Amino acid sequence: MEDRAREAMLEAIRNCSGEEYRSAFGRRPTTHPPRICRELIEYHAAFGMHTTAFGKFGKLIDRLKNNDPNLTDLMINCFVANNFSDVAWKLLGRYIANNYYLKSITFRTHLLNDSTMSSLFEELSSRGSRSLKMMVLTKADFGIEGTKSFAAFLKNSHL
Repeated sequence: MEDRAREAMLEAIRNCSGEEYRSAFGRRPTTHPPRICRELIEYHAAFGMHTTAFGKFGKLIDRLKNNDPNLTDLMINCFVANNFSDVAWKLLGRYIANNYYLKSITFRTHLLNDSTMSSLFEELSSRGSRSLKMMVLTKADFGIEGTKSFAAFLKNSHL
């Protein structure tokens, strides 16, 4: 994504006004309430069609976010997560926490480090997980801070 477009998107997230949304996405101003507007902008910034994550993972993220009952297992590898931002990891945690059907998730990526673990498990820790029964972490590269984030999640989970 171009730096100018990214800056417009970040400004839209901060202000969440219809004009900034139109400037960031090339559409008419939105009529959504500010909280919904902010979530839409975050989603498009992290997983939208102008990001690297879109082509590789966009449809799965949509299914996860929209509570698809046929999505019960999910695997995330380094090819998919290579260009995830902190916002993308945070949203992924939110979508996992809010999903009623996801039973297992596998992370096969060295990209799970202290920073990404904090972003991912911040949402999972605060919301818990409604359906998750199994989580597999392989090739992860996190230390004490990542472990603290994961431990906070385990307190509120059914794993």
